Amino acid sequence: MKYIYSYIELTLTYYRSDAYDLITKVALPVPSGYSFKFLNTGHVRNQGWEVVLSATPVKTKLFEWNANINWARNRSKVIKVVDGNPNVQLLKSSNVSIMLEEGMPYGVIRGRAWKRDDQGRKLVDSSGKILVTDNTQYLGCAEPKWTGSFGSNFRIQNFTVSFLFDARIGGTLYSGTWNRATTAGVVAESAEGREGYYLSNVIYGESSAKATSGYQYPDAYFEDGTPCLLFVKPNNRYASFDERSVFDASYIKFRELSVAYSLPKSILKKLPISGLRLAVVGRNLAILHQNTPKGIDPEASSSSGNAQGIEYGGMPPVSSVGFDIKLTF
Repeated sequence: MKYIYSYIELTLTYYRSDAYDLITKVALPVPSGYSFKFLNTGHVRNQGWEVVLSATPVKTKLFEWNANINWARNRSKVIKVVDGNPNVQLLKSSNVSIMLEEGMPYGVIRGRAWKRDDQGRKLVDSSGKILVTDNTQYLGCAEPKWTGSFGSNFRIQNFTVSFLFDARIGGTLYSGTWNRATTAGVVAESAEGREGYYLSNVIYGESSAKATSGYQYPDAYFEDGTPCLLFVKPNNRYASFDERSVFDASYIKFRELSVAYSLPKSILKKLPISGLRLAVVGRNLAILHQNTPKGIDPEASSSSGNAQGIEYGGMPPVSSVGFDIKLTF
């Protein structure tokens, strides 16, 4: 086996771009009689880095190995929205809004949160009901900290095996699916305390204030600073606040795997074609890491436009396997 060569290439890119008068679909209040309007939003700045490392560690007549690593980080900032209005709502789902706000990154998520005291402790009222803020609380931003990928392919004579992993680290996702599922009590998490509360409230006939079993908050306090040790109705934990359905949108995915075979030139000489390649390709094969609940794709979005960060009714992650035939004449 004769060794031919190997190489490594590093590409480093820094960019800064300023966009003006962007056409933006903006949600309108229901009493207006319209769903949305289009505005030319003022000034959005993007700047960041991209690093690409490509290498061919080994290349011979019978064997070749190529690899590629990509890393990127973008930071956006809304410099100006429109004259007289520093905040614009891009999208709204229930009480959650995706906002365009001056001085903030693109795509701020705002909604209702669990009310907390000065020490950051979660508060409930005297009956154990969760205290909720208004719907203008900062819940996160859809923009990730960084994205990256790692891909490689191996050629052994006429066979080629290639794969690709990619990652998104950081960013926030509001899941309307999780909000609806927990409220309806159709996910396993919502079962905690259900049997105990039924025993206490229905079988024993105990009042809510004197219940001896049910659901207990692990970290809730009354407004006077004392811990809440009450047993409450299990669905009390799913009060009308949006923070509980907000998740870190990070993921690592096994994006693609393919196995291909190219017909040898010795056989091609006898055929009226110059090339034939057969391949089996699998895509979206596995989510290796995620912080969203199982079944909710951290990449899902209820909008394909400018407003990102809200998922509602998205399909669960789906893998696919396909066959590819490439003819060259």
